[in-house]
Amino acid sequence: MINKNYVTVKIKDLKKVHVAYIRYIGPFKGEVEIWSNLFQKLINWAGARDLVKCPGTQYFTVFRDNLKITEFYKFKTDACISVDKNTQGSGEINISVISAGKYAGAEFEQAWDLIYSEWLPQRG
Repeated sequence: MINKNYVTVKIKDLKKVHVAYIRYIGPFKGEVEIWSNLFQKLINWAGARDLVKCPGTQYFTVFRDNLKITEFYKFKTDACISVDKNTQGSGEINISVISAGKYAGAEFEQAWDLIYSEWLPQRG
């Protein structure tokens, strides 16, 4: 179990962000090679279209399911990078929008459990 005293949850105000993404379905914990490959595919795809900005490109991982509800092998996660507004997807690369708003973030599965089971409910 994670020690709540050592978890730092950061809240950020995020502006609306257009993203290119690849959806991964399945277990993600400890799958470093899978994540590396997903983000490499995104970078290669975006680089070929002159969409990578240094500095400027943002990277996101969007968790689409709740581990307490969805079976681990069906869990959906999107590896994302920010792109220009009018970008069109192709092949396995899709386009979406991350809505503007306040986002809480921390790392590691236990931290996410803490955020959703205690931290957010306590703050309404």
